[in-house]
Amino acid sequence: MGHLRLGRLPKTRQWKQVVQLLDDSPEDAALIAASVVNVADHQLRELATDQSLVYCFWLLTRISWASRSQDFQESLSQLGIEVESQTPVLSLVSKLTENIHNETDDLVSSGHFSELSSLAFRRALAETVVEHSGSLFGTSVSLPIKHVYPARFSQQKSFQLDSR
Repeated sequence: MGHLRLGRLPKTRQWKQVVQLLDDSPEDAALIAASVVNVADHQLRELATDQSLVYCFWLLTRISWASRSQDFQESLSQLGIEVESQTPVLSLVSKLTENIHNETDDLVSSGHFSELSSLAFRRALAETVVEHSGSLFGTSVSLPIKHVYPARFSQQKSFQLDSR
C-alpha cells in the first residue's frame, strides 16, 4: 500500500486537520489513522454501493460459479465473455479486465475507486489462477484455459483464502 498516487487530498477542513496532524505528530500513527478513518468514513460508506466496486465483486462471484459448471467456456459466454479453449489464462484475465472497463467507464462518480476495484479484481483472479496452475517448471499463465481445471478455483476453501 502507499505506492499508488491517486491525486490530492480534498481541501476540506477535516483533511487539513489530518495533514496538520502529520506535521505536528508524525510519530502518533494511531491518532493519524483514527483521524483518517473518521474523515474517510463517509466516502467509505458510499463505496459500499459504488457500482464499479459492486460490478467487480459480482463478476468475480459469477466467474467462480462459472468455473463449477461442466462447460466453463459456455458459462463465460452466458456472462458475455467469449473465449476459445486455446485462450491463454493471462489473455482471459486481460479480457475480463477489459470487460470491467467497458462496463464501468460511464460511472464517473467512482473516480479513482473504479480503477482500484479493477486492479483488485485482476490481482485476485490472476493470483488464484497462478496459485492453482503450477507446472513442473513453475507456474504458467500462458496455459490455455482448457488445461487449467477451473472448478478448482471456486472450491470453498480456495475462495475463502483468496477473498481476503
